Parts: sequence; structure tokens; C-alpha cells
Amino acid sequence: MELAKSFLISICTIFLFSCANISYHIGSVGSITAEPTFDPNKTYTYYDDAVSKELKFEDFEVLVIPYNSVRTDSHFELFFIPVERQGSYMGSVGETLFQISVSVKGELNKINFFPFKSDLNDDVKVQMVKWRDPKPTCDYEYIDWDILKLDSFHLVKDRLRNQNEKCMKSGWVEYLLVFDSETPDPKMKFTLELTFQDIDSNKFIKKKLFFNAAKFVSTQTH
Repeated sequence: MELAKSFLISICTIFLFSCANISYHIGSVGSITAEPTFDPNKTYTYYDDAVSKELKFEDFEVLVIPYNSVRTDSHFELFFIPVERQGSYMGSVGETLFQISVSVKGELNKINFFPFKSDLNDDVKVQMVKWRDPKPTCDYEYIDWDILKLDSFHLVKDRLRNQNEKCMKSGWVEYLLVFDSETPDPKMKFTLELTFQDIDSNKFIKKKLFFNAAKFVSTQTH
């Protein structure tokens, strides 16, 4: 009886993990150099360090996600055999406005961030900025965006805050930069310049990020 039960559980497990939605995407990935630091011919998952890691500077880090991902193909697999093709989806590409998520953290009381001084392709100014400070909890909790007052700036939060929380990367505060510009195809290169300020010297620090297309695959099992 126990053997039959174990066999049945094994069959069900194989069946469950043999059913999956497979999606392929192209998205823009930022780096501090004009040429990509990843292999543009390779297909990555969204968790691979080459395409998802934070960009580190002397006193702060940034994590940038443009909202211009395109689904190039998608299909449902049963026992690893494609049985239903769902095709491509362009998302917000070609639409106005273009949104870019920028998360920042850094050394305690060292750096200010000026989101309204951000420039897209050197000449497109930010139209609106939203921001939120996610709660460091194990259970997911959606946090609404707050609209940031024009020309406001924020102290970059301590990268070590919330360090005792086990379920969330500590320190990050997220900003949504909204540009009055057409959302570019991820195959198009573009730049984003961010402005910070060293509090001790009052010196402004400008960091230009370069975006290139990367290929992704995501799998959702049933």
C-alpha cells in the first residue's frame, strides 16, 4: 500500500513539474560602460547576476529597471512539449510616457539623491517622480507610490538599515522616473544620467548609465 502511494505521489509530482509556461523577453539592462557587461547573445533568467546586479559606486548603489520589456515568444509546455503558442507582446513600447524604476541605498548620511535632475539621452527631463519605501517584511505587502514634490531631493537611506530583516534586501528606496518620451524598443540603446550630492563637500555627482538589450527566459510551473 505504501509503495503504491509513493508511486502515485511521484507520478503526480512529475506531472505537475512537466507543465509550464515558458516566456522569452528582451529588456534593457544598464551598466556604467557604453558596451554591455553581459553577453548579448546569451539568454538569462531575471536572477542572473550579469543582468540583475546593483551598480556600485563609492558611497551608494543603484538598481535600475526600465519599463520597456518586450515578450518575443511564449508557449505552454506539457511534458516538455510545446502545446500552445501565445506569441509576442510589445507591452508599453511605442507609448508615451516612458517610466524607469531607480532604487538607491548607500552609506549613512553621506549622499543626497536629486531625481528631478535626471536626464534621459542627455536632453529629456523628468516630468514626474513617484517614490515608495518598501516595508522589510517576509509577507509581500504592496506599497502605493507617493508623488514627489517638484525639485525635491532625498537623503539616500542607510544600506544597513533593516539588516536584521531576513526577507528583504536592506536599505533600498524606490523611485519611478516618468519621462515625457516614447517608450523605446529595448533593442534601442539609450542613456540615463542620475544626479547625487556629497553632503560633506556639497559637490554634485553625476552618473551616466548606458542601456543595451538583453535576452531573458522565464518559466512558471503549474
